[in-house]
Amino acid sequence: MSLPRHIVSTGVDLMPGVPLNVYGLRGQEFSVVIDTGIAAMRDDVLALCRDLGNVGMVLLTHAHVDHIGCNASVRAATGARFAAA
Repeated sequence: MSLPRHIVSTGVDLMPGVPLNVYGLRGQEFSVVIDTGIAAMRDDVLALCRDLGNVGMVLLTHAHVDHIGCNASVRAATGARFAAA
């Protein structure tokens, strides 16, 4: 699937048939990351943040470990604010 330029993603397969994706939205004022994946995705998630540029907000859909595993790394790298459901 091809995404528009303002949407970027990275992902892994947790097990066959079970994908885990992290998405980013590039905005005019700042970018937003949706969830931060698992700790093993750290390098890819930080690369996504660099690609997005100016990450100002991280939205966490829920607090399962496969959605919050890189929170500390993303916070340290971007200084973004976090919001959770």
